[in-house]
Formats: sequence, structure tokens, C-alpha cells
Amino acid sequence: MTKQWRKPAYDGEYPTLGWLVVDWIENYLRVPAGDGTGQPLRLTDEQVRFICAAHRIHPISGKWFYRRSVLRRAKGWGKSPIVGAVALSHLAGPVVFDGWDAHGEPVGRQHPSPWVQVAATAEDQTDNTWAPVMAMIAESSADELGLDVGLTRIFLKGRPGRMEPVTAKAPSKEGTPVTFCVMDETHLWLPGNGGQKLAATLRRNVGKTAGITIETTNAHRPGESSVAEDSWEAAQRGTADVYYDSLEGPDLDDLENRERLITS
Repeated sequence: MTKQWRKPAYDGEYPTLGWLVVDWIENYLRVPAGDGTGQPLRLTDEQVRFICAAHRIHPISGKWFYRRSVLRRAKGWGKSPIVGAVALSHLAGPVVFDGWDAHGEPVGRQHPSPWVQVAATAEDQTDNTWAPVMAMIAESSADELGLDVGLTRIFLKGRPGRMEPVTAKAPSKEGTPVTFCVMDETHLWLPGNGGQKLAATLRRNVGKTAGITIETTNAHRPGESSVAEDSWEAAQRGTADVYYDSLEGPDLDDLENRERLITS
């Protein structure tokens, strides 16, 4: 074992537990629906890049580099199923830093008592992530994963650990020791539907366990004071512990100019 990460092999390389998460997902989970249902789940380079960045760690301490990550993509990109797979890895996979191996690579282990939540402002919203999670488990093997699966809760067999959906109507209680949380479709989390209050509670809870959150969002509507807008503004300010992953085109003054829209 070494005491810190090896030196980067190329400019911009950083230590991450993301490769362990990717390996766990591809080894244990299967495609939940559509083409390839039941086949081993294979992540795209774009998905791998996000997972690795969201699970970046400090090169000496091994602590999380980012506390909050945001995945912003267009509707239909498949954000919810991917973060659902990541959530399952935080329930049963090697997501806790456990030192450096002899080559200076990070080592991971399972969390001793993971508490994973999938959060949204309404029950049908949580289904965006929860339904693919349940389908992935059905297509995979709950026994192999060590899971005891119910309709609204997933427990680990033989040791502490749970995963559950939460909403603004029945929010996570203050002080719940959540270790990882998916905050789904945060462009819909508004002050009027309890979204801002729910986000604040979840972040405080995850902060107490030194855990992390991942938000998914479409492009937010400016001026709505959504959680997604707050996260975008935090990223624009350069907030140190926020990772914001978005593919955006240039600003256009004239949306009627079809040629500019296509070529920009």
C-alpha cells in the first residue's frame, strides 16, 4: 500500500472511485428495457466520464472532491436510468475509499451501512429513476447482488443497508443518515412544491455522513428559483465542491434564424 495517489499519467488526470463504480455496474447490472433488455449494461464514454468526475477523490486524503454533481441533458437522454444504476452501486458496490494499492491506485470497499435515497417532488417523478432500478434488479439477480427487494424499499441481506424513494410530500426526516442521494429532475423542484425545502434537508443529511448527491435536470427556466437554477448559479460562481456537467450551445439572440440554430 502507498500513502497517496500515483502521479497523473497525462494532463488533467485525477484519482477517482468512478472506475470501480463503472466496473460494478457493468459486471452486475443488465439493461432494464428496450433494445438489449436483459443484456449486460454497457455504459457510453459520455456516461463513464460523468461517473468518474462525480466520484473524483483527493489525491492524498481520498475524500470526495465534489459533494454535489449535476447531470444536465435534454429530455430523453436517459439521465434517470444511469443515476439509478449509480444509486445501486452506492447501496452494494465499492464506493468507500479504502486506501491506495501498491501501484498508487485507489481501493474501494462497500459502505458498512449505506442509506440511499431517490428523491423527487412527487411520487410519479421518483418513478423516473425507481422504475428503471426495479427493472434492472429484475433483469439482474437480486440474490447475486445481496438484495431483499420490496415495492418501495430495497434492503441489503445480512447487514445494514437500504434504498428508498422520498418525495416533498413525505420528505426525508432531518438527521436521517443518508450516504448517497439522487435528486431527480431538479428543474421541477420549486419553492411552491416543496422542492427547495426538500433539497436543503437532503443536502444537510448527506453532509452529516460525508456523502454525495447527484442531480439530474433538463435546462432550467431562468427566474423560477428552481433547485436546478440554484445549482447552475453555484457552478457559475465556481463553488468548489460542485461539479456541473452540461452540453450547451452558444447563446442566440434570434431563435427564428433557422440557419444559425442548425449550425451553432
